[in-house]
Amino acid sequence: MYKYMIKRNELCGDSFLQSPFFRVWMLRALGQFEDAMENDNFPCLFGKKSIKLKQFYLFFSSINRPREDLINCFHEYTEFVKDIPARDRIYSPLVIFFERNAFSSLADEHNYAWNVLQELHDQDQAPWPLDVSHDTEDENWSFCFNSVPLFVNISCPKHEVMKSRNLGEHIVLVINPRENFDEVASAASRGGKTVREKIRKRISVYNNGVTPSTLGFYGEKENYEWRQYQLEEEGGLELKKCPLHIRK
Repeated sequence: MYKYMIKRNELCGDSFLQSPFFRVWMLRALGQFEDAMENDNFPCLFGKKSIKLKQFYLFFSSINRPREDLINCFHEYTEFVKDIPARDRIYSPLVIFFERNAFSSLADEHNYAWNVLQELHDQDQAPWPLDVSHDTEDENWSFCFNSVPLFVNISCPKHEVMKSRNLGEHIVLVINPRENFDEVASAASRGGKTVREKIRKRISVYNNGVTPSTLGFYGEKENYEWRQYQLEEEGGLELKKCPLHIRK
């Protein structure tokens, strides 16, 4: 159905295994990702259900694969988001694996991920949504592509303290439509707050008692989305401001 992204439950079909870009590292990376998510204590309950249902989408960014393919994948995914009601795609994130993993530090891994997001933004030809701020220091800012607000989870293999952001030997970006969180865990509802508190308690347990200080609710005063994309850890990229340059 799609040219660039692959639905998980279709992954092992002959069309994928016999495709010219298939490499063994892809199945290994996927296996590590799913093993991490299937851990009983993994904090993200929605991520765990997505794994169980096999409804998520995948893209493997090989070292020699054109970056244009990743950009086209983002376009496919955001068109999918536009076409499908939120309730029907809650468990359908886009998961991106990067082959390159010979980084010397967590900071280098973080920097690589931010550079990918910057490149996606620079190549995006669609208008910025009118109801989303361009200012990364505004609580109503969110990363957008193809006019769709998105939430980006940056996970890296050199995370040791923030274990919930280590999903295997490769950098992984987990992309969800921004509105998914408002659908299942809205700050405006008691149920939404309860779900988020439950997940954050699970994060603390999974990370041996460490709870990220930057987690918040979208739209809350002084809550900046980009600080939740990359969680802070010693040895990681130290950010005083968002590294993305959003064009006006």
